[in-house]
Amino acid sequence: MDTDNIVDQLSQEARLTSKYGDKPGEPRWIKIWVRDGFHCAYCGVNILQDVIHMTSAQLDHILPKSKYKDYMNEDANLVLSCYCCNQIKRAFDPLKDLSEQVKMNLSPATFNTYKDELLSVCRNYIIPQLNKKKAILHKSNEIIGRIDK
Repeated sequence: MDTDNIVDQLSQEARLTSKYGDKPGEPRWIKIWVRDGFHCAYCGVNILQDVIHMTSAQLDHILPKSKYKDYMNEDANLVLSCYCCNQIKRAFDPLKDLSEQVKMNLSPATFNTYKDELLSVCRNYIIPQLNKKKAILHKSNEIIGRIDK
């Protein structure tokens, strides 16, 4: 099955990106879901693993739209993100951790050349914070488990 057919079926039949599933999903956004393999670009979680992940999934701007207006409508700057990773990242600017050469050469036309590098910087920022949240969850479950016994 070709990508366009998958996007069309997900839009019309599954209504994938419609918040309440009562209208067709936006094909432009679904193409990003398909391109990213239905996984969070940051932590890799399968967005289609359950209803909570699917309905809370978001599209994130790798370069924050608040700082980089030229990239705001570029699909290459958008990635599928789980709710948790997007909340951790928020307006984090991955460019601040890259070389001056990358900063000088980056443009909407060259974005894909640096996309993997930008995503890596974002992951290095997000994953440690996500792991802290997971540790808190684990510890909370341990405590609750002791109380229930």
